[in-house]
Amino acid sequence: MNQSTTGIVILAAGEASRMGQAKQLLKLQGQTLLEICLQKAVDLKPASIVTVLGAHLTKTQAAIESLIQAYPNAPIHWVENQAWVTGMGSSIKAGVKKALQEAPHIKQILILLADQPLIQIHQLQTLLEVFGAEPNVAIVASKYGEGFGVPAVFDQSLFEELQQLNEKAGAKKVMKQHQAHMHLIDLPEAAFDMDTPEEYEEMKARYED
Repeated sequence: MNQSTTGIVILAAGEASRMGQAKQLLKLQGQTLLEICLQKAVDLKPASIVTVLGAHLTKTQAAIESLIQAYPNAPIHWVENQAWVTGMGSSIKAGVKKALQEAPHIKQILILLADQPLIQIHQLQTLLEVFGAEPNVAIVASKYGEGFGVPAVFDQSLFEELQQLNEKAGAKKVMKQHQAHMHLIDLPEAAFDMDTPEEYEEMKARYED
């Protein structure tokens, strides 16, 4: 697949109320979750990378500005979702809009969560490759357990729908409406995110194995 037509949106706007601090800035082996995710996005060499910030804006903005300086040749941008409290849908809406502003020619968008550090870059590459190889597929999403979700790749035909999202359901609303044109890839690592201090400790053990 031609990654120069791919945009990446990283969702990192949540408050992480159960964690009690900015989850995006928690560290695994010396790197923040935001940096781990952004590094994979940069390695994919897309046309645009947009990180959506919201809660903990002062700290997360400082972190992303530092990463922009660390990757001076990468197309890294960020946008504030002032409506982050309404849920993931509004963050997707803000991220897709910003991605299209920065790279109007993109033909697909890969949506990532900042708190899925077990996902490897080769798995993200597989999502993009499958998307590029399936002519009648509008979504390639991750399958884990009994469910499915992000990381997921969305065709440009769905950009308008993604920009209409405004509720907690997030991308799954669009996925469910287009299941006939969705391809699922087994990605069990997508089941592991972090919402509590206990899950953070479990993640540290998994990540460092």
